[in-house]
Amino acid sequence: MSKYLYLFLSLLILICGCVSPYYKELSVTFKTPPEIILSNIKNIAILPLDSNYSKKVCNMLISKLIENKYFTVIEREKIDEIIKELKLSLTGLMDLNKVVEVGKLAGVEGFILVSVDNFMTEDFRGVEQFLVPSSDKKSDKVYKIRTPTLIRKANLSVSFRIISVSTSEIILSKTFSEKFEKKYYQSPIFEEDIPKSEYLYITLWLVIMGVNEEPPKTEGEIFNELSEKITNSIVKLISPYFSKEIVYWEDLKIKDQDRIIALIKADLTSSALEEMLKLQKDPSIYKDTKILARYHYNLGLIYEILGDLEKAYETYLICVKLDPTDNHINALNRIRKRIKDREKLKEISIGFCLWADN
Repeated sequence: MSKYLYLFLSLLILICGCVSPYYKELSVTFKTPPEIILSNIKNIAILPLDSNYSKKVCNMLISKLIENKYFTVIEREKIDEIIKELKLSLTGLMDLNKVVEVGKLAGVEGFILVSVDNFMTEDFRGVEQFLVPSSDKKSDKVYKIRTPTLIRKANLSVSFRIISVSTSEIILSKTFSEKFEKKYYQSPIFEEDIPKSEYLYITLWLVIMGVNEEPPKTEGEIFNELSEKITNSIVKLISPYFSKEIVYWEDLKIKDQDRIIALIKADLTSSALEEMLKLQKDPSIYKDTKILARYHYNLGLIYEILGDLEKAYETYLICVKLDPTDNHINALNRIRKRIKDREKLKEISIGFCLWADN
């Protein structure tokens, strides 16, 4: 009976795979506006307020914002020299007036002050028991395996404030928190004598069950991992950033599509567009409404990758009218959002240029 069930399930999976319209995975990269627009602030300085942990978060944030190229980040050495001349300590920067004074001397419009409020790691030890059946299918033997476990938990909380030098006001204050938790398995303990011939089988059985031995992440590794998440969140909050979304080319049931996909993956998307437009003369894409809808969906993907959002919108709209699947509707909604985001990015750019001219 189990044999027939296995064959039935295999056939079902095969049929489902054939029916699926998805053919190849592609990606679309686009620029997204920040959650908060910081008007009149382009030149910034970033400083820690306390421990070495704060300095590490600051350095990571500085690197990300320099790479992002939206803000001009003033060198830390220049700020340190001014602080030294004014005979201030980092704790002295808790005074808003002092921060503004340093900012004016450094020629910045805004200060980002970073503080690690809490970083804590905690370990919880235990033991799990596994009942492993013998590799001999004729035997009812079950081996009891005890495996020590270590659950390592951590929490990182970071506060940051943005101060406007021109208005002497705190214009943004926010705290980010990230958690880490992972279970680690250590060397198994055998409660009975096990034949040597069974050791490999039991080891493989444990691996399949997810019982893999690996060294726990260190405190430093966990701190870096959580800091990476928090600084990414800060960048997305205050600065435009690039996002990548996975999309799927839908099967047109024609050989030429493989060449077009290869051109896209080789970053020759303009050539892919030329090849795609030639397919409009292929009568096979007009025989089935679903295939015609897929053609327009794939054509919309190409326009979207090229950044021609209006053409992408028009093409996705045709696609949805022909066959309103969830994937097609999601593509249309995605392109609507991208058009709105592009207008918002333009407003940010124009707004800053007008302010700089004044």
